[in-house]
Parts: sequence; C-alpha cells; structure tokens
Amino acid sequence: MQFRYVNNSDFSNLVVQERPPSLCLDHQKIDFKRPGDKMDLGDGYNVFAGPKAKPNNYIKETEKYDQIVYLFDYLDDLFQADMVKELSDLLTAAKAVSEPDPKENFDDPYTANKLLFYFSNGLEGTDPWKGPLSPVAPAEPDAIKKYKIDFNVDVWKQSFSAGKIYNIIRAFGWGKVPNVKHYFKRLIDKYDFDGNGRLDAREFIFYAIWEHYKTYSQCRQNCFKNVIDEKIEPLFTFLDCDGDGFINSENIWEGLKYLKRSDENKDKYSFYKCEVPRVFNRFYRTHAPNDFILKNLNVANGYLNREEFRKGILLGYWERQVNGVSVASDDSINRKDLRWDATGKQDRDCEDLLQMFPSQ
Repeated sequence: MQFRYVNNSDFSNLVVQERPPSLCLDHQKIDFKRPGDKMDLGDGYNVFAGPKAKPNNYIKETEKYDQIVYLFDYLDDLFQADMVKELSDLLTAAKAVSEPDPKENFDDPYTANKLLFYFSNGLEGTDPWKGPLSPVAPAEPDAIKKYKIDFNVDVWKQSFSAGKIYNIIRAFGWGKVPNVKHYFKRLIDKYDFDGNGRLDAREFIFYAIWEHYKTYSQCRQNCFKNVIDEKIEPLFTFLDCDGDGFINSENIWEGLKYLKRSDENKDKYSFYKCEVPRVFNRFYRTHAPNDFILKNLNVANGYLNREEFRKGILLGYWERQVNGVSVASDDSINRKDLRWDATGKQDRDCEDLLQMFPSQ
C-alpha cells in the first residue's frame, strides 16, 4: 500500500525517533458505522418536565473498559500537567463570567422558583409554562430541600446556571446560540447528570469538551487549543502512519513505545512491563489501547479518526482530574496508588497475576 503522510502536525518533540517500519501497519478494509450522539436526549425527552438525574452515557463504559486507566497512567508524563492547566484555566475563566443583566430578560429555565415548582409537584413556586402560583415569593434554594432532601444548596450555588452559560458562550466565542426553542433548557437537561437544574464543574467541563472538540479551532478561547495543537494532533499524526485518517489499537500500542518521556518518569507507569509467560498474548496490557478505541469510536468499528482521538484524550483527563467543584492537580481522583507501588514501577495487579503462573 502507498503511505500518504500528513505533515500538518510536527511530532518530533513528542517521540524519540521517526516512524519505525513496525508502526506502518496495513489497515484492513475499514468497516464504517452509522455515527450517533451518546448524549442525545432521545425521542422520549419531554421539554415540559423538570430536571432529572440520569447516567452520563459516555462514562457508563468506564467499568466495562477498565483497562483504559493504564493507558492514561502511561500518558500522564506527556499530558497531565498541560491538561490540568487547560482544565483549570477554563474553570477559572468560566466562574469569572457574570450572570446575565436583569435588563436582558434572560429566561432561565431552572430558577429557584421554578425548581421549587417542579420538585414540589406544583405545590409551590412558579409554573414555567402557566405563570406564577398565588401567592409567589422569591424562593430561596433552601426551600427546595423540603421536597428534594438530597438537594445540595452549596453545590447548586457554585454551579453554572443557564444564564451564566449563555454569557460564557458569548464571552468565549463558542459560536452562535442556535435558533432552537427552549435551547438552554435542552442544554441543561442534556448535561445535568445529578438533576439539580444547573451544571456543576464536572458537568460543565464535560459539556465544554463534548460540544467543542470538533470545532475547537473556531472558538476564541478556552477550547484546549494549546494542548490539542501542540500534543494531541501531532501524536495522532505520528500514530496514523499511513495517513488514512484512522488509527487502531495496534497503532497506539506500537506507536506509544516511542513516546519521549522525561528522565524522571521514563520507567514509571509503563503498561508495557506487564508480561506473562505465554507464547501468545504475552503483553497483558494490550487491552488498554483496545479499550480506549472501543470507548471512543463512533464512525468506524475498531478505529478512531482524528476527532475521536482528540475527544478521547480530552475526556480521559476530564474523567481523571475533575470533580464536582474543582480540578485536581494531583492523582487524588485517578488513584494511581491503587494500581502502582510507591515507586510507580511495579504494577500491583500484574504482580498478583504472575502469581498464577508457575515459576519458570
């Protein structure tokens, strides 16, 4: 086959050598599939209903594809510091954006009054579709706890309202607001996984990635441009040896062997070290890149295109570093300590696995 090299991303700073021949694998005929949106609200969505807790359809795959964490443990040397900075900068800048000016008459679908109506099943608050009940006083968020005992007032106050997100879209240049009826209610309902009518830090950052990973180059700010252009795009170009726009798990497994790692972490968190005494399937952690592919593919079975690879890296670090209120700069969320010893050189699970094999 004739290789079609792509030169729009310089990967020389990321790898220790030019592409080795072993990386240029001949892809079989790619089986394309009908793409979908895992986050789609679905045909059963009722725009007139109140907020409801629901699973994040993307991270539902986390337990099923549990080997992914070993891939990201290995990639942390390249990506973690940059991603923590990008995630933190986004969250800090977003929090600094103000709520809409009352003169703008922005119709927030989930004010405290409206939430009180929804959660009290119409006993109190403001009916969003028929107007105020009688009598109606400005509701305090604490009043909602009478009807929804797990409602966390402090988290709600720190979370992003629809109006604040509206101002963020304008401030960051995240494109025009579509002319869709009840657009902001749909947006909140799509990404409000805990069902409190606002997006907390984790939900908001997920929304920011999911909605903009394809169009990141078109927004003015806070779309992860630096880490995408300097590291994610060049790494994909390196892995996509034949330049067909797709990579599979073999490309990732073979290609990441040549990743340029710091002297401090060169021998740490390496999923290549787990070898079992078998003739076949000697390298146990080949599941890690395979699970990464399975979790993020949408266009072709067994392959990721450039956009899907980009999304997978961004959301991988969202999942590893972001909680409901902040971005962690350490490993407190991703819990490397459960998988590796204190030196970062011994794979705990692998050591347990090797006990199953008789000594050679």
